Amino acid sequence: MLNQILAHVSNTPFDLIDYVKEKGLLVEAYSPVGHGKILDNADIAAMAEKYGVSVPQLCISYVLQLGLLPLPKTAKPDHMRSNAAVDFEIAKADIGHEEVDAG
Repeated sequence: MLNQILAHVSNTPFDLIDYVKEKGLLVEAYSPVGHGKILDNADIAAMAEKYGVSVPQLCISYVLQLGLLPLPKTAKPDHMRSNAAVDFEIAKADIGHEEVDAG
């Protein structure tokens, strides 16, 4: 079973996520790119640049590293391929949550 929660870089309800995980449910993070609004966030863009990735890749990797299942929305094959290219690790200090499993 899973619980679908709005979770992304600028909206991460850690208490709810931790509670759901404690109950043995998978958390599916819908809109991991914040309905596209994160694309305009200069701080997130700078962090993506630091890792040499796109903002959507950073956002998807973020929720994956929190142990969540990302549910990005796109109908464009190029975006789908790019969204799947998340073979990098965000430093725990950049994530900002002590329960991060980077694996």
